[in-house]
Amino acid sequence: MQIFQDKYVPKNCELAGLCFIYKKLKLQAPLYSFKAVANKEMQKPQRDGDWEIFGHKYWPGDDVYSHLVFSLKYEFLNLLSLKRIFEKIDPQILEGSINSSPTSIYARKIWFFYEYLTDKKLNIKELKTVTSVKVLDEEKYFTAEGIHSPRHKVINNLLGVPGFSPIIRKTEKLLKIFDDDLRGKIELIVNSVDRRLIARASSFLLVADTKATYEIEGERAPQNRLGRWAKVVLEAGKNELSIAEIERLHRILLKDDRFAKFGLRDKEVFLGDRDLNNHPLPEFVGARQKDLPQIMGEWLEMDEALRKSPLHPLLQATILAFSFVYIHPLQDGNGRLHRYLFHHILADRNFTPKGMTFPVSSVIFDRIEKYRESLVSVSAPLLDFIEWRTDAQLNVEILNETIDLYKFLDLTENAEFFYEVVKETIEVNFPLELDQLKKYDKAKEELSGFIEMPEGTLSLLINLIKDNDFKLSKAKKEKFFSGLKAKEVLRIEAIIKEAFQSGSILD
Repeated sequence: MQIFQDKYVPKNCELAGLCFIYKKLKLQAPLYSFKAVANKEMQKPQRDGDWEIFGHKYWPGDDVYSHLVFSLKYEFLNLLSLKRIFEKIDPQILEGSINSSPTSIYARKIWFFYEYLTDKKLNIKELKTVTSVKVLDEEKYFTAEGIHSPRHKVINNLLGVPGFSPIIRKTEKLLKIFDDDLRGKIELIVNSVDRRLIARASSFLLVADTKATYEIEGERAPQNRLGRWAKVVLEAGKNELSIAEIERLHRILLKDDRFAKFGLRDKEVFLGDRDLNNHPLPEFVGARQKDLPQIMGEWLEMDEALRKSPLHPLLQATILAFSFVYIHPLQDGNGRLHRYLFHHILADRNFTPKGMTFPVSSVIFDRIEKYRESLVSVSAPLLDFIEWRTDAQLNVEILNETIDLYKFLDLTENAEFFYEVVKETIEVNFPLELDQLKKYDKAKEELSGFIEMPEGTLSLLINLIKDNDFKLSKAKKEKFFSGLKAKEVLRIEAIIKEAFQSGSILD
């Protein structure tokens, strides 16, 4: 029985598409779909574990080019695989195959992808009278507006730029972005509530987001660090992204550079554990340090392209924030800057109303396992293709070229996760915070007419009772409110309970 990438190939089947090409050319790169062709006819493709099996009539032939066409027809686009193939295959083979049917849709796409990904030209004459086709099928993928390529007679609607082009597929979940109209829901809330209440809710949610972003990292940060995060988040959308801007934000976050360099790191980075000899046991390895100026330059070019794109802001935020954390360009603080980018993109693309802060870190912390699964779904497959060893400083030393691993990622699963986070923020967290503040104000107003008390003391009283099942504990009464009479306590408890247990004030 055949084995391919540690998987058993189904019986009586031959590798097809990218699997065939990988084996033929001995390619080393992540592969996310596995196709095979059976030696019998089948009415429709069937699943067998990780494999999709096609009937015999689908067999492309024994050459790489035919399987490349098969892949474009039946597999989700994998730009990293295409680049690896183009680096290995003889260009004359592509030229001969494309010139034999130059007007074919798939020939034109392969021609375009080769020149887009390698920055080299094939010896093929520019087409004249052919209707242009879109590179990405808009029914399957989220796309850019599209730039016409007269040489290939295609419309380049890939997200990003040649050096950095992620993919997001149109799944059933992500298509709900448009039906949900989350931006419209924000505006409805903002327009129906006093602006001062919006500001107060945003302030409380920023505090929650600040604490959560450190808890995600497993830290209990002191107050001064929490203040730094809040300061960074309030910068969201104010300045365009650049290496200098990232370093400026990094300085605000870390403050102390004795143990971690500000800005782009000057050494390799990994996440994971260490063995008994303190040698690395990485679960993730960031981009090579020497590649960072190039890859971050291309990342910024991608951001500029996306800023001009009609792509939904949630998807833009996914692309910038998640690709940043996979590159891991900083020595420390990558996770926090990654989550800052959510705030920045949503503000910069006018998705978040001015003065509002979405507590995305709070929701992420509540969904921490799903968050980690989302990150690992993309990062884990990369590790198998990073060759490394332990260096003299007990860090990882990367031995092979890895820069392309981080530039052509499928971020669909990340986008689905982030969409759920923002949806919960808008539909649950923000309205709930507004509702709680309105009820707090109602309780405070009624209590002010019943008993005279300094505002800070009154706030403490409300919170102590609300957080203790609407009862003032004996210990808290003796410590803070010994002057209250028993009848007064009962009346105060009733007022607070009635205010907070009433229906939503926002309905």
